[in-house]
Amino acid sequence: MSESPSSYAAKASGSGLAGTESRIRSTCKGATVEKGLAVQGKVAQTNRSAAKKAVQDWLAKFGK
Repeated sequence: MSESPSSYAAKASGSGLAGTESRIRSTCKGATVEKGLAVQGKVAQTNRSAAKKAVQDWLAKFGK
């Protein structure tokens, strides 16, 4: 394996959206797919105010 320990750790620490955006783009040709938001489950479960702020900040980028 040619990956550095840090790149492995980054992959092992969480999957983020795990390719969801690219799967949507390939399935829904012509759709506008914006950058998604990944909130770690631990954050969502133990720090709801941080998770809420992350969602609000993400939505604000789209004028919501």
